[in-house]
Amino acid sequence: MKNLNEDQVSAFQQCCSPSRFCLVEGMPGTGKTQLILKLIQYFYRIGLTVLITSFTNQALSNILDRELSTHKVIPIQHIIREGSKYGIT
Repeated sequence: MKNLNEDQVSAFQQCCSPSRFCLVEGMPGTGKTQLILKLIQYFYRIGLTVLITSFTNQALSNILDRELSTHKVIPIQHIIREGSKYGIT
């Protein structure tokens, strides 16, 4: 959990609880993408499959772009995007 602030550490711990799912939300710039990347890395290391879904394509792109361009530690097997080119369905 290196490089996470106190709120992110708390969210990380809640996401790792035995619940079925966790919703990560917050204002822009609060570190959601960084937290989600740490969670993905953790779940991958312990052998779990991760599904990421978002209301906007941009949020998903932020995660994929950072993972693919920076970390490159997680094999991304399937990317499915649904919706129109302009986000209107």
